[in-house]
Amino acid sequence: MKLFDFLFSYVKLRMNKKLKRAFYNFALNEDADTWAPVCDGEDFSVCIGRKHLDSVRRRFGDDVVCCEKGALSLIKKLIPRFGILIGIVAFILILHFSSTHLWDIRISGNIQTDDDEIVKRLGELGVNVGSDIDEIDTDKVTVDFLNSFNNISYMTLNIRGNVAYVNVIESMLNNSDEDNNNQAFHGENIIAASDAIIEDITVISGRGEVVRGNIVKKGDLLISGAVGGLNSTKICDANGEVLGRVKHEFYVEVPIYLTEKSYGKEKTTDFSVDFFDFSLNILKLSGNLPDFYDTIEYKEQLSVFGIVNLPIFVRKKTVLPYTEDKIQLTEEEAVRVAYRRLSAEVAASLSGSMLVSKTTEGFFEGDKFVLRSEVICIENIGVKSPIEVQ
Repeated sequence: MKLFDFLFSYVKLRMNKKLKRAFYNFALNEDADTWAPVCDGEDFSVCIGRKHLDSVRRRFGDDVVCCEKGALSLIKKLIPRFGILIGIVAFILILHFSSTHLWDIRISGNIQTDDDEIVKRLGELGVNVGSDIDEIDTDKVTVDFLNSFNNISYMTLNIRGNVAYVNVIESMLNNSDEDNNNQAFHGENIIAASDAIIEDITVISGRGEVVRGNIVKKGDLLISGAVGGLNSTKICDANGEVLGRVKHEFYVEVPIYLTEKSYGKEKTTDFSVDFFDFSLNILKLSGNLPDFYDTIEYKEQLSVFGIVNLPIFVRKKTVLPYTEDKIQLTEEEAVRVAYRRLSAEVAASLSGSMLVSKTTEGFFEGDKFVLRSEVICIENIGVKSPIEVQ
């Protein structure tokens, strides 16, 4: 058996077992290699090189069933299906290209510095998704990277497989006055997020500045992070809960005449695959778009078992044409729609608050129904606000 014939071009023959002796005599005269003989009942099968196929057919005719095998046979079958053949070739090229290039960059250790800022600087130094791994000088990149950031004191860059792992350690910056070395202290106050009447206050750390019954405006100090002593003032992060009685107003209007969308069954799809910096359009939107349409866009990064992210993104954009139909609501329908919208808005805005009272008025104004509501509830009105004392 010749390896070339086995891999690229051979034929599997099937015949009656009675022809076995005649076939081997034929193969001996033709100096043909044979392999993988199998007897199954009255049937006998064997493999032979593709170049002997014509001689086999002339000698045995219809007594032998021939089935071409090997890579060349597969390519011949795929030629009519050109898209599949191109896909296989593209897949092989992608595997070859991606095995020597970065697929992903993973960053850890940063608190003050954004991932995007680090990735941008690494890209300027030649470390990008799609960069040739062999061309990355990790020592030089590390030195240049550290020279770019005053707030990063240490950085490591390790490339394992097709993933670059970046770990940074940020400096503990000390805000100091260079003239008198007075240290700056930082803390937080708790201030009012809205106008309210204080119902209760619980102080965990800091100093309470209000009591039950006080009326406060938005931005007023509720719990101070500056705690005074006999000879000094201590700055800390104020913590606690301040409950206040707050008034909220809601406004909803529903027109009597509404426009309703009606979607048809037709849709147009734009489908592409992004590989590193290359984009392959599988389907592309063409022709004139309809007058009215909605779009649904989808993007997903492929991964291996959800563990290793591949540098391949699938993008799909679907255009859904629709027509607009004018409908007229009855007064009862307009009222029901308005109350549903009001209830949804109140529930979304006041989640976690305790309702005290609610007054609602509704009326028709021209060709619309108007609904106004005043809601009083008790809620935590405290929000953090940074302080700095020199």
